[in-house]
Amino acid sequence: MGRGGARALTHYRRGVAEQRRDAQARAGEASPGADYTEPLLAFTRAVKFAPGNLLIRHGEAALIELMHAHHPDDYQRAIAIYQRCTELWPEHIETAYRMAIAYSRAARPLLRERDLRPEDMARLEEPAGLARDHLADICLRLRLRPLLRNWLRSSIPGGWSNSGERRYWGAWLMPLPLPARRSQRRTFLGAIRIALAAHNLPQSHHRARADTSAGATDRRRHDVSAAFDIVAREILVRTWLPARGTGIRRLLHADHSTARSAHDTTTHGTRTNPRATARHWGPERKGSAGWMTHYNAACFLALAATLPDESLPTGYARRDWQEDCTRSALHQLDHSWRAADSTLTGDWIAHDPDLDPLWTTGSGRDWAEFMNIDIPLTLRPPIPQRRTPRSNTGAAR
Repeated sequence: MGRGGARALTHYRRGVAEQRRDAQARAGEASPGADYTEPLLAFTRAVKFAPGNLLIRHGEAALIELMHAHHPDDYQRAIAIYQRCTELWPEHIETAYRMAIAYSRAARPLLRERDLRPEDMARLEEPAGLARDHLADICLRLRLRPLLRNWLRSSIPGGWSNSGERRYWGAWLMPLPLPARRSQRRTFLGAIRIALAAHNLPQSHHRARADTSAGATDRRRHDVSAAFDIVAREILVRTWLPARGTGIRRLLHADHSTARSAHDTTTHGTRTNPRATARHWGPERKGSAGWMTHYNAACFLALAATLPDESLPTGYARRDWQEDCTRSALHQLDHSWRAADSTLTGDWIAHDPDLDPLWTTGSGRDWAEFMNIDIPLTLRPPIPQRRTPRSNTGAAR
């Protein structure tokens, strides 16, 4: 490592330490949250000495995402950094995944906003299409044959031989150390498939809105059901009975449904022992699912809670649907946080715009309080003002 690399590493470590200290310091009641100006400045200084170091670039872009997740104009800076890193090393899978997720989040107003202008919808369709293409491309690149080809190419003596790249591709082929029962490849595949299902939710919603035919509602509900089946397949073990193994039932209402796998409104409203998380039929967690898979499942369920009424499954009311989606999303966050290899932080959860629907519910705010997560002030319910009783001095006089 040269002198410039050593100085870059020094600034990078300083930025990581500053970020950790700012995240651990609880914000005051009137403060909008932690201030990451100093960590970002340290990352910027590190970039000057090692502009092609992906580790430093990822830290810089992730911090920009954390600071400007709710500001679309500033959020474009993170997308630009990921784009340049992808051009620097096109084969790097983590960079491609980060860029795809950033594009997908930039297109989230397609799902949240109900009445978008045609020009705004056309502008958001571009990042939505890029995110879909990148996520599908990463799934193809994570197949065993392309990974083995890249590993062999970096191992053959000659112009392509590179010990660093050989170790990188070998890490995708080897299982993770015990006690993990999965590989890095399997963890990313599950997370990407769920991210693709979450990304397609707004697309199916808008396509169905433009469709005015007789079966439009049924097709919209079928798209939602298919997306839930994908998520359940990645995080839950398979079932032998298809009627009892539908994704919506297993993820949302296994504890208050009828024998035909339909949501039972009566049982939902008369449960005598409500749980913080939903019960699942059979073993609930697949051993090969990593923390990223559970986290993306939580984001998917939080986004699904905002679907319009015409997209909800038959038998569901808006209030029941939001309650079940919130409960299941918090359940997946619990699994993601409990994973031994999890790198999840409370500050990232608080500033992730995909999880914003959780903090508008009472159970979501209670969970955040228990986990000591500072919800942004814009998402907190207004504090009721204490009314000062009038003085009766004038009346006595």
